[in-house]
Amino acid sequence: MVVYVHVLELSLLRYVTVIYNKKMRKMEISYNLPEFLSPKFDVEVVNDAATRSSTLDPHALTQTFGSVWSKKYLRDLDQSLAHTSAVSDATVLQKVACGQTALANDKEKLGQSEMKSGINGDKVTQHELVLPPFDQKTLSVAQIFPIQKIVPPALASCLAKEAKALSDADESVRNQWLTEGTYPRLIVDRLPFLPIDNPDSVDQSGSGTKRKRKSRNSTDRPVTRLGMATHLALLGHMIKMFQLKPRELQRRTPLPDTPHPLANHLLNEFTVFASRSGNERSKSRLMTPILRDKLICHILVLLLHCDNFATVIDALPSDFKMSSVRLKNHFAFIGCSFSKQEVETSSTDQKKEGAKQYHTVARLSAPLVLKAAHAFKR
Repeated sequence: MVVYVHVLELSLLRYVTVIYNKKMRKMEISYNLPEFLSPKFDVEVVNDAATRSSTLDPHALTQTFGSVWSKKYLRDLDQSLAHTSAVSDATVLQKVACGQTALANDKEKLGQSEMKSGINGDKVTQHELVLPPFDQKTLSVAQIFPIQKIVPPALASCLAKEAKALSDADESVRNQWLTEGTYPRLIVDRLPFLPIDNPDSVDQSGSGTKRKRKSRNSTDRPVTRLGMATHLALLGHMIKMFQLKPRELQRRTPLPDTPHPLANHLLNEFTVFASRSGNERSKSRLMTPILRDKLICHILVLLLHCDNFATVIDALPSDFKMSSVRLKNHFAFIGCSFSKQEVETSSTDQKKEGAKQYHTVARLSAPLVLKAAHAFKR
């Protein structure tokens, strides 16, 4: 039995806690307010005001249900976007990869100093930095990128012997060059279509493609057979340089099969020496991203000259080892427009294959209209 003492004084307390000790047979009474324990749950707050979108990801759908070609195009597009993101700031990349010394040397060679003026008296633009010398006002497509600026007479003279061999090569020699890898396919495929200097001496029943190349403007001189072979020879050496790996650039002679004057010209134009870790005595030869883009653009401009300024680009990605999206961006940066051209096939072949086939043609026209710099993103 619990006996309360001083009940009047404890009238406000309505709760009591009793503790009984069995061993000591004692009881302790305390007047405390009870404490109730209950679990606490984390309630997720749902924002009803937020809009819920059921838009599907087209990339995910293509990866799941798309065809092989659509998946390949998506991979090429992703690679192009990743490459664009990686080289979006070429100046920073050059500082990281080459150091400030390499960047200064690169600017000195390319003429991209802040104090130098461009064509219009302003700061040098990206087109002036990367493209060969060009004229936007001319109405002759052959004079947009003057061939004399790309193939100086000194370089043409050192390629005379090789150009003669290219112009005289028959089908067996061309097949041997392809087998041995002496020249890339884009060079060998153009040898049968070299212009004929004496069209009267050729049988009129022969192939219509083996004729003297006609210019688009009456003021332009037609290209000779040996001159076109010289352009192809230079194109082959530039492609070999483009395919060099960074380690191969460190050799004493990175281009052993190239004539010495031409090798010096290419190395001085498209590479730069950089100090290693700030040590001026230890230098290495590098091809910065801007210089590599400059080499690609020079190759494509020379290729346009060889193709009468209309180049089929479908087979080029395999020779350049790059995606078709990135290669097309380079042609667009040069100022080319694109069109679809039907492949000429016989009637029997069309019946067998069913659907018509088309080529993508990059065409340069005058006057030159340069695209915005974002068209050059890779």
